[in-house]
Amino acid sequence: MRLRYHSLLSVQLRPREDEKMQSVVLGVLALAAGAAAVVPAGGFAASPWVDSKAISICLLDVLPTDSLMVCQLKKGQCSPVGAVFSPPGGPVKAVTSCANTTGVALGPQFFMSIGLAFVSGNPESLADKTSSNPNTVTAIRRCALNATGLLNADMMTLNRTAIAASVSSAFSTHALGTAVASAVAACPEPVDYNITDFITCLRRACMNSVSASPLMKMAAESVKAMAVAPPTEAPTAA
Repeated sequence: MRLRYHSLLSVQLRPREDEKMQSVVLGVLALAAGAAAVVPAGGFAASPWVDSKAISICLLDVLPTDSLMVCQLKKGQCSPVGAVFSPPGGPVKAVTSCANTTGVALGPQFFMSIGLAFVSGNPESLADKTSSNPNTVTAIRRCALNATGLLNADMMTLNRTAIAASVSSAFSTHALGTAVASAVAACPEPVDYNITDFITCLRRACMNSVSASPLMKMAAESVKAMAVAPPTEAPTAA
């Protein structure tokens, strides 16, 4: 009878254990993303789990008034910026297709870079991992960027009118979309079709336009508190 009760109790406790494990995982992810609210004296060390571009944007523009965690939350609201430059089918499909078109055999470096490119928030950089030949990389960048439909007819410059329209409609908040669209004209023209700096420019304009609401700050403080709270010990069995 005791064995049956113990087995039943174990089954009933599993959902609670699963919930506890999910909380731990969320806490670890939150800690990796934003617990470093105080900048080390030597700066941030490179990490595959932290968006280095988001950190640099926060350090340059937002950190004086917002914590890094709030800055990361702002970056989340600006995710439509990157989506505007995603070609149909996604960047992996576009780069793979462009490589096939140009006769480039993709090696392990490309496929091993896919996960990190998305984690770091820079999937447009995948073209850089296709070849060691800079001319080949430029050709694949051009092909992938053209797949977005955001190049002018000359196939050399960005169609800023089309980009501004896409950015404006990508945001659910009209005011934010309009603010980011207004920055399109001022962002630098890509060199060798490298769109990363252009996207970073728009992302910075977006994050500077997002107001840190009390609810956002409260969420940041709650997550930070979860990340640093000491673990509670499970009750010992009698």
